[in-house]
Amino acid sequence: MRFGGTVLSRGITVFMLVSILGLGGCIADLFSNNSAPVPTRSIPLIRIQYGTTDSLSLSPFFRDPDGDPLTFTAWATPRSPFFVSVSESTLIFRPSGGGDGVAVVRARDPGGKTARQVVSVEVGHYIIYSPPPPPPAPDRDAP
Repeated sequence: MRFGGTVLSRGITVFMLVSILGLGGCIADLFSNNSAPVPTRSIPLIRIQYGTTDSLSLSPFFRDPDGDPLTFTAWATPRSPFFVSVSESTLIFRPSGGGDGVAVVRARDPGGKTARQVVSVEVGHYIIYSPPPPPPAPDRDAP
């Protein structure tokens, strides 16, 4: 492809060429030094008892190579037996039934770059059984 015209500056030429090729979204990435967040380790299986709420700090599971602060969002996949929300960097689970489901967690840096992790969640209907106390021992001093 031939590109004609007067070159006013290198940046303008690149911008015009990118616009002509229809790659407008890529121009910012050509000049950005922003690195995307990265997962540092996998989020483990979460087990929740129905009728309770559980939470997990997300900070140990993501980092930004540039040291930028991260914001988090999360959503449960359809038919998951729980709701999820995020408060600052804490993931909160609220069961709505029993069974297995999946949540997706996204970390975003100020430049808009993201990283995601999938979290498997089990919600159980656990019944805590406490056996009745044993009968009292016979009193040996009784007549």
